[in-house]
Amino acid sequence: MLATAKYGLDVWLGGGAPWGWLEYNSDLNVIFTAVVFIMGFVLGGTLTDFKEAERLPGEVASQLEILEDWMTECVAQQHAHGDKDGRDRLDERAVLGEVLTTTDAIVGWFESRDKKSENIYPAIKRLDAQVKAMAAYPSLKGITVRVYGDLNALRKAVARAYTIARTDFLGTAYTLFEVFIVALFLLLLACKFKSIVTASVVTGFMSLTYWYLYRLIRDVDNPFGYGEGHNEVSLHLLTRFRERLAARIAALALPAA
Repeated sequence: MLATAKYGLDVWLGGGAPWGWLEYNSDLNVIFTAVVFIMGFVLGGTLTDFKEAERLPGEVASQLEILEDWMTECVAQQHAHGDKDGRDRLDERAVLGEVLTTTDAIVGWFESRDKKSENIYPAIKRLDAQVKAMAAYPSLKGITVRVYGDLNALRKAVARAYTIARTDFLGTAYTLFEVFIVALFLLLLACKFKSIVTASVVTGFMSLTYWYLYRLIRDVDNPFGYGEGHNEVSLHLLTRFRERLAARIAALALPAA
């Protein structure tokens, strides 16, 4: 679009010859290069959080799967010591159902736009309540201590994801970038090149580069902004775990009436 505008100015104001107030030379290149360097520096900083965000869905899925294994082991131990416990047998479908409910809440939170804490932490507390209920069984006191360790690891991973999702780059920095881009676009329009073809090519290429870098920084700065950009981290591992867990629960026999 900027290349078209530059071509129109050359034809309209220059009468078909290159037009501009400033002669495009190496002195102006210093300005263009400096802006690219600043934007590249900021992009490197946002990529650090993005790379960490890439690992978090996989870590959350791994912790949930470990908790599923612990829950299955707790049910097996309680069934083996049921008489000594003096309590009702644990229902494996119900116990694993709590893990599935927490998984659904976490997936829904990742895919939501607002990323509210009240939509995620109660789901983890619900799983915590399930572990506390199992800890009341004498035969499960030892194993539930280790379950709490993995539950705390899940809580930390979710907390880190929440921090990244709710923390944006400085708004003043984006405002500064926008001012830079507008100024550079106007500068490109005001420059006089050797020919109309050169003006169109250089203006189009440089404007595309600057705009793409700016949009890339905005997208990378919001790695969990699903539906808002094109560079979100994948939830593939988390959703696949949810499917496997739902299938395992469906395969379990219903408890006897």
